[in-house]
Amino acid sequence: MIRYGVILGVIGIFGGLPAVAAASPSPTASYWVVNDVYELMLVGPSSLIRNPQFPMAVATIGGLMLVDRSTTAYYEASIKPVFQPYSVSEWSPDGNLDNALFEFIKASYGYAEQNDDDSLRRFAYSAGEAVLDAWVISQGTKLITGRLRPNHTDDPYQWGHRSTSASGAGTSFFSGHATAYMAFFTVVGKYTEQETLWDVTGVAAYMILLSSHNHWVSDMVAGYFVGKAIGNYVWDRNQNRVLKGEWFIYPTFVPGEGAYLIKIGATKTF
Repeated sequence: MIRYGVILGVIGIFGGLPAVAAASPSPTASYWVVNDVYELMLVGPSSLIRNPQFPMAVATIGGLMLVDRSTTAYYEASIKPVFQPYSVSEWSPDGNLDNALFEFIKASYGYAEQNDDDSLRRFAYSAGEAVLDAWVISQGTKLITGRLRPNHTDDPYQWGHRSTSASGAGTSFFSGHATAYMAFFTVVGKYTEQETLWDVTGVAAYMILLSSHNHWVSDMVAGYFVGKAIGNYVWDRNQNRVLKGEWFIYPTFVPGEGAYLIKIGATKTF
């Protein structure tokens, strides 16, 4: 029960965190994330291409791409409107669920340091790492593929229209939010030992956000698969690590806390 109390209640203590070393840009933070992505994608024992479910995931995404026009039209007409009344702008701080998520991860770290809670510390480190890995992988893939979003074309096979803007026309594949949210909620599920519950929560959170986003169905499903793989990877990687005293890297949009595609901050308790 304590774990559930922390997960649901820690977001309310933003103003009362313990004093820790000031968050500041870290030149090594980018290296850590890139190295993490390299292991996850290519060479690590838990890399995506070595996952026994990888061929099934590729086949599923490929199959969905063949019917993207019809499935996405159905989604836009029949599923998306169900979630629009619950738009994130109505209840999330400053109308941005990303920022709320980032602050929650930082608050979890602060609470873990204050109470010297190794279990929560593993959650905080894994969650921050998972979200950063998710953004780097998804945004990098978007820059390579350049797939047009469905609000810019009705042809799901328009690739190579690269954009450097996060919400540009050619940034459809694959969904960065689906990847980041599933990575985060996979870590939550591991921490609470309720993976199915938090998988459903992650999908619901993403659907609510989607009132202002546009993707083909295959983009969203690809993000789900990759996000799950990332969450499992970072949680397992941190299983036997002594994290107390290690640098904590986290995603942030707060000015002055580092810079990346999204911003990376780093802090440490001495």
